Amino acid sequence: MSQVAHNLQRLHAEFERLRGPGWKQDLTLLAVSKHASVEAIRQAHAAGQRDFGENRVQELVRKQAELSDLDIRWHFIGHLQSNKVRQIVGAVEMVHSLDSPRLAEVIWRRCEALNSTCRVLIEVKTADDVSKTGVSVADCPDLVREVLEMDRLVLDGLMTMGPRKGGLEGARSSFRRLKELHNQLRSTPGLGYRGTICSMGMSQDYEAALGEGSELVRIGTGIFGSPSRDSSTSTTVD
Repeated sequence: MSQVAHNLQRLHAEFERLRGPGWKQDLTLLAVSKHASVEAIRQAHAAGQRDFGENRVQELVRKQAELSDLDIRWHFIGHLQSNKVRQIVGAVEMVHSLDSPRLAEVIWRRCEALNSTCRVLIEVKTADDVSKTGVSVADCPDLVREVLEMDRLVLDGLMTMGPRKGGLEGARSSFRRLKELHNQLRSTPGLGYRGTICSMGMSQDYEAALGEGSELVRIGTGIFGSPSRDSSTSTTVD
C-alpha cells in the first residue's frame, strides 16, 4: 500500500470516529492536489479517491491533460480571476470561490456561450483575517439573491476557511458562523436558497469543521504530505 493510500485510509477512519455512530450526513473528501505530483494523484485515485481540487488554472489544465485516462472530478478552489473563467467553466465539477457579482456574471456568460451550467459555492469571509478572501457575512445574502437569478449557475452552498490564528476554537467559531448563515439563508422566505453544502475544514482543522456540520472537507497535506521547500506558494491553504 502506498503512503498516499495509507493516509486516505487513516483519514476515513478518523472521520468515522469523529462523526460517531448513527451519523447520516453525507461527507465529501476533496483531495487538494495543488502540490501533489501526477504519480501521487494516480496513487490516490487507485485508492478510491475521485474528487481533486486545484487552485491554479495552469496547473489544473496540465494535470487534467496528463491524467485524462482517469475518471477524476476536478474542482477549482483558488481565487478565480475573470480572465481565467474561459479555461475553467466546462472543465471542472465545481467552482468553490465565487465571491462577487462581477465574477458570477462572467461565469454565467461563459456558460451561456457553452450552453452549459456551472456548480458554484459562494466563498464567505467569516473571520477577521486579512489573508482570507470572500464576500462578507453581511453582503452574502445580496450575492445569493443575484446568483439565484442567473439560471445557468447552480448554487450548491457556501464555503469558508478558518483563521490562521486561534487554533481549533478560532476555526470552530468561524465554521459555526458559516453554518448559521447557511441555515438563515435556507429559512429566508422567498429567497429560494436550497444549498446543501457548507464546505469547511482542511488538514489542520477538519476536526472542528466536522463538529460544526461540514459536508465537504479539503485535505492536502494530510493526504499527500507537506510540500517541498521549493514548491510555489499560494493564498489557498489546505
